[in-house]
Amino acid sequence: MERLMYGLSSDTQLENIHDKFSNHAQGYSFVQDPANGLSTAYLDLSSRACLDPMDGLMSSERWKVDSVRRYLKEEANLLVQIMLMMYLRGGQAPRTTEFFSLECHNGPSTSRGLYVHEGSLVFVTRHSKARHATNQEFQVARYLPRPDSELLMKYLVFVRPFINMIYRVCYGNKEDRRLLFTSGDSPKQPWKVDVLTSALKNLT
Repeated sequence: MERLMYGLSSDTQLENIHDKFSNHAQGYSFVQDPANGLSTAYLDLSSRACLDPMDGLMSSERWKVDSVRRYLKEEANLLVQIMLMMYLRGGQAPRTTEFFSLECHNGPSTSRGLYVHEGSLVFVTRHSKARHATNQEFQVARYLPRPDSELLMKYLVFVRPFINMIYRVCYGNKEDRRLLFTSGDSPKQPWKVDVLTSALKNLT
């Protein structure tokens, strides 16, 4: 995270973040809520990353292809670590089907899975199996510890929007990367369970 942030620090406190759970408007999340002033925070990271004199992503107003590829690879590796962090430290491990369906912001007919509540970042999984039997969803909210919440908040506010910008500008990929666990070149395709299995094997 420190490498991806290029030394940029944030004074945003989780306790001060406004998040309206009842807002189901398409595209809404606490990052996009006007009350938080976070929707353009990633531009500060963009400036640092592009103009860094030692390891910047641009030179003479042109993208440095190798540096961009390395940055995207580091972000992908970070996202795997975030996956492990949430899976192992959020309480009882979630079912991978619901876990890999988590969305960063509301879709046209779906609700996001990431919220801020009382100074913690919360991810909510929704069990579709229960809906078939009872016509009601079974929802589980998992609260992350403070250090994990802060790291994930930085990722969602700074790194993820900047990565999306890189894919738009450098690769012409304008598809909505709404799913949390997906790659930038296949934004509508959630990760498969073997990604988690491999990461757990490497960790243990």
